[in-house]
Amino acid sequence: MAFHANFTQQYFQVLPGLDLSVPLGFGYGLVGNSSVDDAQNAHTGNFEIGLAAKYLTVWEGSLSFTHFMGAPARQPLADRDFLALTVQRTF
Repeated sequence: MAFHANFTQQYFQVLPGLDLSVPLGFGYGLVGNSSVDDAQNAHTGNFEIGLAAKYLTVWEGSLSFTHFMGAPARQPLADRDFLALTVQRTF
């Protein structure tokens, strides 16, 4: 049994044509181990925080950080924290 929660705070028209959002995510394994995914074990989880921007509805970008929690013996991704950057343009 595990859970994952997401919350996104949005700020509209921070500057003319610019919307910002701050996505947060938290997941944690409560009981048992997954038979499908080795990274989903009891007492392990992950935390994400990011910043996303949308400009004039055609440019979108985001930067997010993911941190994996849990003892390295139980969390195979304990040493794999990472940053992700995305940029998108709509025509």
